[in-house]
Amino acid sequence: MNPAEKYRLYEILFYLYFNRQDDATISNQNYWNLIKSICDFYGVNMALVSKALRILSNEDNKPTELEIVYLLNKAGVSVRPLNKISGIYWQKQKEHLTNIANSSPPYVFPRITDTPTKINIEHFIKAMYNIGSIFNVLDQDLIM
Repeated sequence: MNPAEKYRLYEILFYLYFNRQDDATISNQNYWNLIKSICDFYGVNMALVSKALRILSNEDNKPTELEIVYLLNKAGVSVRPLNKISGIYWQKQKEHLTNIANSSPPYVFPRITDTPTKINIEHFIKAMYNIGSIFNVLDQDLIM
């Protein structure tokens, strides 16, 4: 996995972590207090978390299903864990992987360009991996 793909994978995992939560969880202040506490404990800047969420929630920056399937598959995530992380069912995963196999892989590039926010996302992913969130299906070498 090249550096651009690896960083886009971090962006996608970050995006999915927040966007796979239900509305009740997202609107619960206790949830955000927990996220802030995790960020404080692991030295992650909450303001940069908010900035990254705004950037990645922009329609042009949201990860596509094709990007999600391609990068998570390339990272060694199998069908069921990929479904758990992304909500993309195996039939759709198979369709995307068949399309990739029959053509060229998608062009993948990071959407966040400023270094402090990029580093912050990486730290957030590592923190969530350490506490056993959904990212624990990934290879530790990819995260650390």
